[in-house]
Amino acid sequence: MLKPQAPATGIVIATSNSIDRCGSQQVWQQELAEAISSISELLDFVGLRQHAGLQRYNSAQSATAGADHSATMEPTTFPLRVTRAFAQRIVKGDANDPLLLQVLPQALEGATVAGYSRQPLDEDNFQQGAGILQKYQGRALLIVTGLCAIHCRYCFRQHFPYQSHQHSRSQWHQALASIRADNSITEVILSGGDPLALNDQYLGGLIDHIAQISHIDTLRIHSRIPI
Repeated sequence: MLKPQAPATGIVIATSNSIDRCGSQQVWQQELAEAISSISELLDFVGLRQHAGLQRYNSAQSATAGADHSATMEPTTFPLRVTRAFAQRIVKGDANDPLLLQVLPQALEGATVAGYSRQPLDEDNFQQGAGILQKYQGRALLIVTGLCAIHCRYCFRQHFPYQSHQHSRSQWHQALASIRADNSITEVILSGGDPLALNDQYLGGLIDHIAQISHIDTLRIHSRIPI
């Protein structure tokens, strides 16, 4: 549950339970670097390599439209990615474990379903410039990175054009200038990707600049890394 905290800047920051990033920076960065990135490695890790219902993933990689979509397969556009810390929470030998199903790619993901969109939030229509989205009055969302610690298979930004939202300092300065010029904006959301995947210096610098905008009183960070 999100709890408001009031730092010295006066901005109310909505955050989850506090994380000692400074004291364990090398640990979390190494955890991201060593994330599992292939189906075979994940199935080995959770003791399911020999599971009859999942052995089909090898043949599924060459599957056609008429193939069995219950099989797993290596995705080409949104690759598997899961930290070992998360994978350790998956019940070993359980092919239906909810945590496993959150991260295990399925061939069904490539199916086309009438009435469904690859970008359900239609965020292309709310871009106010590189790296900034504004869907609601008084609130601006900054896309600060495309990196996540875990690739959730239900992610609604699987097909987001991150290449059009580069994240250099000069570009987020432009985004902040746009926010600074609009006094109606009182809340900024850092999103991505996962903002907590950024290094502390970069993230801290961005937050410091936001804190200097007088009409911003709330900062939110969209993150799953604490999990």
